[in-house]
Order: sequence, then C-alpha cells, then structure tokens
Amino acid sequence: MKEILIYRYKVLGFQRFSNLFWAIFIFVSSLNFLIISYKSYQINIGNNFELIDNSVLFFPQGLLMGFYSLLGLLFSIFSFTSHLLRLGYGFNEFNKKENIVRLFRWGFPGLNRRIQICYSIEDVKSIKVNYYPERTIYLSLKGNFDIMLIRKGFFESIPLLEKQAINIAEFLKIPLVYE
Repeated sequence: MKEILIYRYKVLGFQRFSNLFWAIFIFVSSLNFLIISYKSYQINIGNNFELIDNSVLFFPQGLLMGFYSLLGLLFSIFSFTSHLLRLGYGFNEFNKKENIVRLFRWGFPGLNRRIQICYSIEDVKSIKVNYYPERTIYLSLKGNFDIMLIRKGFFESIPLLEKQAINIAEFLKIPLVYE
C-alpha cells in the first residue's frame, strides 16, 4: 500500500455563497434607500415611480436614509470586489515529503498579495479543536503558539469539524486536543 505524503485542502475565505447573497441583498436595499432619499428631496424622477410613499421628509429622515444608502453601496462594492479578488482563498498543506506545513492565502492586491507561512512538521505539537465560543481548528506549535487553520463558519456541523481535525491529526501522527 502506498503511503500518502501530501494532505491538502482548500480554504474558501470570502468565496462563500452566503457572502455573495448578503452583498446582493445589501446592494438592492441600499439602492431602495437611495431612491427614497432622492424622492424625499422633492425631485421629480418620473410618474412611473409611485411605489414609494411621499410621507418621508428630507430632513432628517431622507438625509439619513441617503447616508445609510451610500454606506451600504460602499460595503456591497467592497464585498463584490472581495469576492472577485478571492480574498482569504487558499489552502492548508501538510507535506511529509518536504517535512513542512504550508498555509497559503490570497490577500489584498499589492506587493504582499500572496500570503504563505511555512512551519516544520517537527514544530507541530498537536491539533486543537475549539467548540466554544466558535468552532475552529488550531495548529498548536511548540512554545504554546496556536495558529488558526479553519475559522468560524467554515463547517456547518460539529461532526464535519471533528472529522477534518481527526484527518489532520492522523496524517501528521500527532495528538488531537479538545477545548
């Protein structure tokens, strides 16, 4: 039987469907707020737009709705660009052939867009699983230094989280610690 020398899995980062859904929802809601704010300023934007109630005064409600709409539009644009740039997307690799643990992520555009951290497998003490307050898996290094491998929200259920942690611990032949 051939021994597996490399264990690698993807980390989605910002590339999740829920992030895209909320970006679209906030974008549409912000456009609605902007239209209401614009309509409350008493500028005629057409007779076909009678879905909006005219009872909103520009000061302070319409002005505040316009401010919130601009914030929402900026946030949704940031979310769309983060999704397109694949921020946080990467992989965790455990390589017995090279004797390293490699953590790779994509960051913001610029000189340091590629984020790669490598550790020796001998420096790895254990794999920690934390359930409360968030479901995460940590790589525990010698010297009481923990690195988060999988963040909150990556796994929908605790059995999937445990299975991933067990797979990593068995591959590296190190203890699995529950917190």
